[in-house]
Amino acid sequence: MPKAAKISDIPLETIEILHKKIRDSAYCNVREITEWLTEQGFHMSKSAVHRYMQKLKVTDGFEGKAGSVDLVV
Repeated sequence: MPKAAKISDIPLETIEILHKKIRDSAYCNVREITEWLTEQGFHMSKSAVHRYMQKLKVTDGFEGKAGSVDLVV
């Protein structure tokens, strides 16, 4: 089994796409995001992806529940 990747191992251009996918999914769909990362060659656990998504959510100022579209301006 390949060694688990860290977010810091992922190139910037892939991170930018990752952020767009996370935001487009309203910070949910951990399984789909994890599968996409695996397809890109970055094997990460769903837990690690979820933690990263939660940090991005806070950074973006998103306070809605998963799947909602309520952004704090």
